[in-house]
Amino acid sequence: MKRTQAAFAAALCGALLLSGCSQFFTSFASMGIYSVQFEENGGSAVQDRRASLIATMPVPALEGQAFAGWYGDAALSEASKVSFPYDPLADVTLYAKWVPATEGLSYAESGSGYSVSNSTAQGPVTIPAWWRGKPVVAIESWACSDFSGTSITIPPSVARIGSNAFLRCANLTALTLPAPLVSIGQNAFRGSGLASVAIPSAVTYIGNAAFYNCASLTTVNVQATTPPETFANVFLDNGNAIPAGLAIKVPTGTKAAYDAAYGWGHYAAKISE
Repeated sequence: MKRTQAAFAAALCGALLLSGCSQFFTSFASMGIYSVQFEENGGSAVQDRRASLIATMPVPALEGQAFAGWYGDAALSEASKVSFPYDPLADVTLYAKWVPATEGLSYAESGSGYSVSNSTAQGPVTIPAWWRGKPVVAIESWACSDFSGTSITIPPSVARIGSNAFLRCANLTALTLPAPLVSIGQNAFRGSGLASVAIPSAVTYIGNAAFYNCASLTTVNVQATTPPETFANVFLDNGNAIPAGLAIKVPTGTKAAYDAAYGWGHYAAKISE
């Protein structure tokens, strides 16, 4: 009897296999287990998997590029970006997105994103908006101090620039600060070669001596309607005097507020709307 039952069981298993794998995988789907394929778009290989939950984001690598994350469509639309832990709801292909990044930068986890500093980069520097699938949100203190290059591109993801970040960058004559920027640390651009700077409207804090001894700086365009917190020496020259050629432009209707604000009032004669 036992032999007959064993033979029947073997025959049943064989029939199930002969019926094709579709039923087998259908049963997986009924349990919420789906196929997730990874299209690396030129990056290093990531193993495809079948799972109900992928807890940790796989991170490929590609020289000269930073990994921005996985996306649900080949066009890499932001609406299709997936987050991890990832719970697939059907069989899916995920596509890697890459953004330009200069080799020689180093990154450290900072809250929900990363901060960046310069390690060995010498030429023009492009800071990526993303690293290992998370946003680059801050430039570290001393990140690019004494950098000898002429060009640094800051992405729109950066909200904080640390103290001394661009200290003594004498060859840095132009730089665009990103719109979401909130704070600029002390001595951040001290002794740099900037000729002009536009301070975005989101900035609420400009640290002590942030633009001190910027000998070429003649034009400062402050876009905030509420004067950011700052200090009287923020734009002074190396002799602690207000540079003769300095002009500070503020939004229409805000000069009185700037003139009355601590730090800014020191430059009242230089401020216009």
